[in-house]
Amino acid sequence: MVFGKKTPPAASAGVARGAAKTPAKEKAAREHRAPKSDRGASGAAGQSRVLRLANWSGRWVALVVVLAVTTLLVATNLFYRPVAHQVGERVESDIKASVSFSVVDEVEQQKAIEEKKSQSKQYYRFVPGVQADVGSRIDALFQEARRVAAARPGADAKGAAKEIMRWAETQHRITLDAALAEELVSKRDAPDLPFALNKALDAVYSGRGVVDDLKVYRLYHEKGLVVFANPPGISENPQFMRDFSGIGPFLREQLASGGDLAILVPSEHRGFVGRLVEAYARPNVLYMLDKTNEEREKEIKSLQVKRKDFERGAMLVRKDRVITSQDLELLASMQRTHARTLYLKFLAIALYIILLAALACYYLRVFRADVHFTTGNVLLVALPVLIALGIGRVALEVVHLRNLPEAAGYAFPAGIIGMLTVILLDSRSGILLVTIGSLAFSIATGLDFKVFLTSLLGGYAAVAVLKSAQERKEVLKAGLVVGVVNAVVILLVNFIDDPTRLRDNFSLTFWGLGNGVMSGVISMPALVLFESSFGVVTDIRLLELTGLDHPLLKELEEKAPGSYQHSLNVCKLAEAAARAIGANYLLVRAGAYYHDVGKVLKPQYFGENQITLEEKSLHAKISPYMSAMIIKNHVKAGIDLARQHHLPEKVVDFIPQHQGTTIITYFYNRALKRFEDSQSTDPVREIDFRYPGPKPQSIEPAIVMLADAVEATVTSRFTSVTINEDELVMCVKKTVADKFNDGQFDECDLTLRDLHQIRESFIKTLLGRFHQRIAYPSAPGLSGPAAPTSKRDRLEREAPEHGRPKANGQVVHAGR
Repeated sequence: MVFGKKTPPAASAGVARGAAKTPAKEKAAREHRAPKSDRGASGAAGQSRVLRLANWSGRWVALVVVLAVTTLLVATNLFYRPVAHQVGERVESDIKASVSFSVVDEVEQQKAIEEKKSQSKQYYRFVPGVQADVGSRIDALFQEARRVAAARPGADAKGAAKEIMRWAETQHRITLDAALAEELVSKRDAPDLPFALNKALDAVYSGRGVVDDLKVYRLYHEKGLVVFANPPGISENPQFMRDFSGIGPFLREQLASGGDLAILVPSEHRGFVGRLVEAYARPNVLYMLDKTNEEREKEIKSLQVKRKDFERGAMLVRKDRVITSQDLELLASMQRTHARTLYLKFLAIALYIILLAALACYYLRVFRADVHFTTGNVLLVALPVLIALGIGRVALEVVHLRNLPEAAGYAFPAGIIGMLTVILLDSRSGILLVTIGSLAFSIATGLDFKVFLTSLLGGYAAVAVLKSAQERKEVLKAGLVVGVVNAVVILLVNFIDDPTRLRDNFSLTFWGLGNGVMSGVISMPALVLFESSFGVVTDIRLLELTGLDHPLLKELEEKAPGSYQHSLNVCKLAEAAARAIGANYLLVRAGAYYHDVGKVLKPQYFGENQITLEEKSLHAKISPYMSAMIIKNHVKAGIDLARQHHLPEKVVDFIPQHQGTTIITYFYNRALKRFEDSQSTDPVREIDFRYPGPKPQSIEPAIVMLADAVEATVTSRFTSVTINEDELVMCVKKTVADKFNDGQFDECDLTLRDLHQIRESFIKTLLGRFHQRIAYPSAPGLSGPAAPTSKRDRLEREAPEHGRPKANGQVVHAGR
C-alpha cells in the first residue's frame, strides 16, 4: 500500500474482545443466519476478486497518470521548437542559449594548427651514389659529344653544340648554354679533363651532404625539428653540409688562383669544369616532403579541438542585430545540442518527479495512515499540486510570450496548494505538498532559487493562516496574506541579488501580490468542488453543519423536540470523549447532531418525544414486530433526509452506524413473552429485532454510539433530585461493556485504551451535568414549590420521559 495502511486487527477493541460472545449466543447467531448456497458463495468470491483487481489497477493507473501529467507540466524542454532564422534577418529580441553547448573556435583552432605545423618534424634522407651518378652522366655527355663530332665531320661547332644541347635536355633534363656546349665539343677528347672533373666532384660531395636549401635546413636544425637518416661519416650538422645553390660559387672559389682545386685542374679547363659540374650537380640530401606531411597530419589530428563554451542563458544574438552566417551556425549548433539532450533530460525530470512522489507517499504512509491508497485519495492529494502546476505552466508560457522572463516564475500559485491541502488534509500535509510543488515547478523555471523561495514561503503562509480556519471567507483573507508575503519575499531576494535594480524589483512585487489574490479566488470554488467530488468533509464544512440554524436541525427541533434535546446531550458527551482520545471532534459533533434526524417522520413513536398518555400507549396497540420495524425505519428515513439536505457521506454514515447491529431489547423481550404465552410454534428470531447495521467503521461513529446509549440510559434511570455517584459510574461502565461484548466495535480501530478514556470522559461530563445545587427559599408572601435544587430537576421539567425501567433494573428505551 503506497499511502496509509489500516491498523492491524489485533489492535482493535473487537479483536481484543476475543471470544467475548457466549457459546449460546454464538449458536443462536448461527441458527438465525440466512443460509447461502455454495454457488452463491463462489460467485460472490469471484466478484470480490474482480472488484479488488479493479480497485488495485485503478489506483495504480491514477498514480501513473498523475506522475506523467506532472512531468509534462514541468518539462519545458519537451515542447522546444527551434525558431528558423536566415542570414540578413534582423532579430526582434535577444536570443539567449536555451541549453549549455559548445562550438569549434575556428580562430583558436587555426592558431593551434599553425603552431603545430611550425613545430612539426622535418624529415631528410641521404641518397648514396649521387656523386657516381653525376660522374656517369658527365661521361655519357662526353661520349655523345664524340659521337656527334664523328657523325658530322667538318661540321661547324655551333651545329654540334646545338645537337648536344638537345640531347642533354632530352636525356638528362639539363639545360646547357651554347658556350658551354661549344666548349664541350672542342674539349671532348682532352686527356686530362676526366681527372679534373672527378676532382671537382670530389670537392663537392666527398664526406658532405648537399642540401637543396641550407638556410631552411639550418633553421629547422636549430629548432631541433630535423630528422635526418644519415649514414656513418655524413654529419647532419649544417656546418658540414653544402648548400646546393652555392655549388657554383664554391667551385669558382676553389678553381681560382690559389685554391685547393686549382692545383689539380689545369688553368685552361678551370672555367669549363666549374660550369659543367655546376650544371650536372644535384643534392644528395633530399627533403622528404611526403613523410613530413604525413607525420604533420598525424600531429594535427591528435590536436585537442579548441571549443568555445556557452552557458545556458548566455547572450547569442542581441536585439536588432542582423544575423550573419556565423550567428546562424551558432544557433544551429545550439539547436543540435538541445535535440541531442532532449530525451535524456526528460528522463531525468521524470525520475525527479518520481522521487518527490515517493517522498509524499512515504510521509502519508507513516504520518497519515488513515489516508489509504485508493484512486480517490491519489487524486485528492495530487490535484491541488496539479492545479497549481497547470496554472503556473500556462502563466509561464503567456508571460514568456510577452517577453517578461523575470516575472514568469512568480506566477506559480503555490498558495493554492497550501490553502486546499491544509483544509482538505492537515497542516503538515500542506507543508509537505507546498514543498514538493515548489520543488517540481523549479524545474520549469530552470532551478531559479528566487522563484523557489518565493513559492515556498507563500505556500507556507497559506498553511499558517488557514490552520484553524472556521469560515470560507478566511480563504480570501489568506490570499491577501499570501500576496503580501510573496511581494515582500520577491522584493527582498531580488534586492539581495542586485541592489541597483530597485525600480524593476518593485514592479515584480505586483506579480507576487496578484499571485496571492488569485490563489484565494481560485481556492474558494475549488474547495467546494473537492468537497462534493471526493466526499471530503472539511473542518469548515463541519462547522457550517453544526450551526443550530441548519434547516434539518430546525425541523428536528420543531417536530421532535425530545430527540433534539437528546441529540444536544449526546453531542456534549461525544465531543468531550473525542477530544480525550484525539479523534475528530468536529466530525463527532456533526454526527451527534444528525444521528437521529429520521425520527422527525414519526416522532411520537419514540419515548423521548412522548408526552401525552395516548402517545405513550401507541406501541401497546401494535405488535412488537411492527414496533421494531417502525423504530428501525428511522435509520433509513434519516439517511434519506440527510442526503436530501446534501449532508456529506461521512456525516450520513453516523445514522446507521451509531445503532450498529444492536438489538431493540424492549420489543424483543415483549415478543419473547408473547411467544411464551401463546401456542405458536414459530420461534422469535433475534435478527428481526436488530438494527441492520453496519457496525461502526471508524472511531467517531463508535463514540457517538456509546454516547447515545449512555445518555439514554442515564437519563431514564437517574430521575431523582439526588444521584449516587457510584451508581452513575457503574451505569456508564455497564452500558459501555454491553456494547463491547455485543461485538459492535469489531469493525473499527477502537482500542481498549480508547474505551477506557471514553468511559472516564463520559463520567466526568455526567458528574458535571448532575452536580448538586442548594435549594433556594421561596420569596416571602409567595406560595408554591421551591425552585429546582439541581440542574437535573430543570431538565426533567423541560424534557419528556425518555424510557422506562425493566423489572430487573435494566433501562430499556421504546425508541432505541
